[in-house]
Amino acid sequence: MSGASALSTYRAAAVKLREVAEWNRFDGEFQEPASSSGRKRGRLIPLVDANIVKFFMDPDHEARLVDSFASLHASLGSQQSRKVREGEETVPQHLMTFARVTAEFMFLSSEISIGNEARQLWREAPLIAPAHAEETASMLRQIERKITNLYRRVALMTEAEILQADGKEAAKTVEALQENRESERVPGLVREMSGSFEKLFGPKERQDKNDQDKDYKNSEMTALEEGLRWLRLMRDSKLRPLLSHPMCDDQVLHPPIDKIERLARKLVSQKKKAALTRGESSTRVSQLAWQDATVVVQAGILNELARQRTEDDEERRFILITGDETLHAVYADLFWSDPDADPAHYVLRHPLQYIPIMNARDIPNGYRAKALFDQLLKVLDTVTDFVTQRRCDAFALGYDFRRRPHTLPRWLDQLEMLSLRRLADLWLEATIASNAICAGLAVYDFGIDYLSQRLDQLAGDKDARDPLIKLHKEILDEIEGTQLPLIAQELLTEASGALRRQKATGVGRARIPLLLRERFEDVTRTQPIDEFVMGLGNKGGEASLYQLQAAMMDWPPAKTLFFAGMVAAVANNFERASRQLEHAQQLAPVAPASGSAKRRFDVHEISYLQCVVDRMRMRDESIFKEVRRRLEGLVKGASEESFERARALSEQGSLFLMRYFNLRFGVELNDRADIHDLVSRAQHYLDEARRASSMLGRERNDLVRALDIQIHTNTIGVQIVRSGFFDGRPTPVKDVDTSLGVLENMRDDPEDQDHIVGFWEQLAHWLAAPPGRRREEAASVAKFCRSGLKGLETLGDEYQAPTDAPVFRFVAERAEAEFSEVSA
Repeated sequence: MSGASALSTYRAAAVKLREVAEWNRFDGEFQEPASSSGRKRGRLIPLVDANIVKFFMDPDHEARLVDSFASLHASLGSQQSRKVREGEETVPQHLMTFARVTAEFMFLSSEISIGNEARQLWREAPLIAPAHAEETASMLRQIERKITNLYRRVALMTEAEILQADGKEAAKTVEALQENRESERVPGLVREMSGSFEKLFGPKERQDKNDQDKDYKNSEMTALEEGLRWLRLMRDSKLRPLLSHPMCDDQVLHPPIDKIERLARKLVSQKKKAALTRGESSTRVSQLAWQDATVVVQAGILNELARQRTEDDEERRFILITGDETLHAVYADLFWSDPDADPAHYVLRHPLQYIPIMNARDIPNGYRAKALFDQLLKVLDTVTDFVTQRRCDAFALGYDFRRRPHTLPRWLDQLEMLSLRRLADLWLEATIASNAICAGLAVYDFGIDYLSQRLDQLAGDKDARDPLIKLHKEILDEIEGTQLPLIAQELLTEASGALRRQKATGVGRARIPLLLRERFEDVTRTQPIDEFVMGLGNKGGEASLYQLQAAMMDWPPAKTLFFAGMVAAVANNFERASRQLEHAQQLAPVAPASGSAKRRFDVHEISYLQCVVDRMRMRDESIFKEVRRRLEGLVKGASEESFERARALSEQGSLFLMRYFNLRFGVELNDRADIHDLVSRAQHYLDEARRASSMLGRERNDLVRALDIQIHTNTIGVQIVRSGFFDGRPTPVKDVDTSLGVLENMRDDPEDQDHIVGFWEQLAHWLAAPPGRRREEAASVAKFCRSGLKGLETLGDEYQAPTDAPVFRFVAERAEAEFSEVSA
C-alpha cells in the first residue's frame, strides 16, 4: 500500500471515530445536562439491531464492529489475532477484551459497582423490534443445530467454565500492576495484563489428532458460549421486546409503508452490490433491507410520540444501535439531505460509540474525569480538519466526507510509511491502555470471582489507577505528535495545487496579507511561504520536503498546527486554516521553546491570523462578534507604539468593512444593523491604524510595507462605499489620491499583484477620473472584473471570501453600463 493510500485509510477511520465521538458527547449531555443549561434530564431508550445482539453473544468473533482502524492494521501488516474463523477478516491482537467491555457496556441497564463507583449506561433495558427479533431467532436456531440440549447444558455454567478459563495468570498481572510504583514499568505491565486477558478469553489449544474433530469442538464451544450469553440477556433482563414498552402502540407496530419503502429501496440498491460478491440471495437481501427500514421508521415514530409527552418530568429519546455500515450510510444520506434536519431526530448510533477508549469516564472503573475524552476529541479534530464543508459540524462528518472524498495527490506516496505504521501501533497501544482501565467490566459476570475482586481493588486504588490514566494521555499525545507532520505534509500538497491554480487563473497571490513575524525561516529560509509551498511540488523540491519533515518532528504540536494553519491561509482554504489555528491556540500556552535560539513563538501571532481567516469565512453575526472580541483583546494587550497594535487596528477596520459587504450583498440577513455605521467604524479603525503605523520606528520594512498596503487599500474601499457607489448613486469619489499614491509607490510586479489591491486601485482610478478618461477607465475595470470572476469560478467557493464574486460582478456590471452609455 502506498503512503497516500494508507493516509486515506487513516483519515477515513478518523472521520468515522470523530463523528461517533460527537454523538457520544451529544447523548451524554442529553442524559446528564449541565446544571447551568436549565434542561430536564433526558432518558435515552435504545433499540438494538440483531447484529448488536450477535456482538454481545460472541464479541470475540464480532470485534471488527468496534475497531475503527482495522483496515489500517491489515494494510500495514500489524499483528493479528488468532481467534478468527476460516475466511473471516482478522483483527489486531488485544481487541477481545476491548470488544467484551464494549458489549457489556452497551447492555448495562442496571447499576453495578467497580472500584467504589456505581454506574449504568441506560435507565431501562435495550429493546429489540419484532423485525430484528426474527433475525435473532434465526441465529439461535443455527446455534442449536450445532449442539444438542443447548440450554440444559449451559444453564448452570459460567462463561469461564465453558471456556475452561483459568484466571490465575490474569490475576497475577493485575496484582503486579497494582503493586507497581515505578512509572517506567507501567507500559510493559499494562501490555502483559492485556495479553493475559486475551489468553483468558481466547481459544484453548487442543490436542485432537483429527483437525475436523478439533474444529468441531471449537465450534461447539463457541456455540455454548453464545448460548450462555444469550441466556444472560434473558435471565438478567438485559434485552426486552419492543412490544413490552408502554409507548409501543398500533401506529408503532404498523408504520407507514411509504416511509419504509423510501428507505428500503435505497438500502436494497446498495446491499445487492455487496450481496452479489458473497453469493447471497437477492430475495433475502430485500427482506433484510425491509426489516431494517421498518425498525428505523418505528424508532422515528416513537420519538414523535415522546415529543408529544410534554407533561413528563424527563424528555425521552429513542435510538437504534446497529453495526450495519450500509444502513448508516444510506440513512445519513437521506437524513442530512433535508436542510432543516435536527440532530435530535437522528436515530442511528454506531457500536463504536460505546468503546472503552471513548467511555473511560462512564464505564464503572473509579475514573470520573472528562480529560481523556476531551483529549481524544482534540487528536481526532486535527486529523479530520480537512473536511471543511460541513453540513452539521461533526454530526454529519461521514456524510460530508463521502460527498467530497478529498483524493490525495499521487506525489504523497513519498509519505513516511514508518510514521503510518507507528500510528497503527499507537492506536493499538491506546486500546491496550483502555483495556487495563476498564477490564473490570469484561469479567464482572465472567465467573472468576477472585479475578473480579482483584480488578475491583485496582479500580478503587487511586495510586495504582493514576499511572494508567497518565499512560493513556501520553499515548494520545504521541499519536498527536506522530500524525501532525503527516497532516501538515498532506496539507502542503493541497495548498501547492491551490496556489498554482491561483496563479494560473490570474487572481494573483494569496487573498490575505501575511502580516506575521513568524515565517518559519528555519525551513523556508528567505522564501515567502507561498513560494516555498509551491516549490515543494517542483523538481528538486524533495530536499526541502525532507528537511521540512525532519524539522516538524522536532517542533511542538502547536508550532506544526500554526504552520499548517498558515499554509492553509495563504492557499485561501480559510475553513481549514481556522480549524488548525484554533487547535494551535489550545496547545500554544504549554508548547516548549524551539529553534536554535530556543525562542517561544507568540500565541498572539496565532490569534491574529485566526482573526484574519475567520473574517474571510464570516457568514453570520456570531463570527463577527467573536473576531471583534479577539481583536479588541489584541489591541489592549499590545504596547502603544508596537507593530502588533497597528496590525490589530487595521484588521478591525477590515472586519467592519467586510461586514458591510456581507450585509449589502446578502451573505448575511440584515439584522437591523446600521450598515453605514459599520463603514464609519471601519474608517475610524483605519485612521487609528494609519497613525499607529506612522509611529513605527525600528521595525521590519516588509511588515510595515504590507501593513500600509492593507490600510490604504481598505481606506480606498471605505471612500468608495461612502460615495454611494454600492447604493447605485453616480457620486464622484473623493479623498483617495493620497492612498492611491501610497499604493503606486509600493506597487508589486503587475503580474504578481494581489487581485484585491488591484481591484480597488482600478476602481478608484475609474471613479476619480475626469470625464475624458471615464470610458477608458470603465472598460479597464470591466475587463479586470470579468477576468477575476472567471478565475474565482475556477478556484471554487472554498478558496475565496463569500463576497468576492458578488462584489466583482456588481462592479463589472456598473462599469459595463457606464461604458455603454459613454459609447452611445
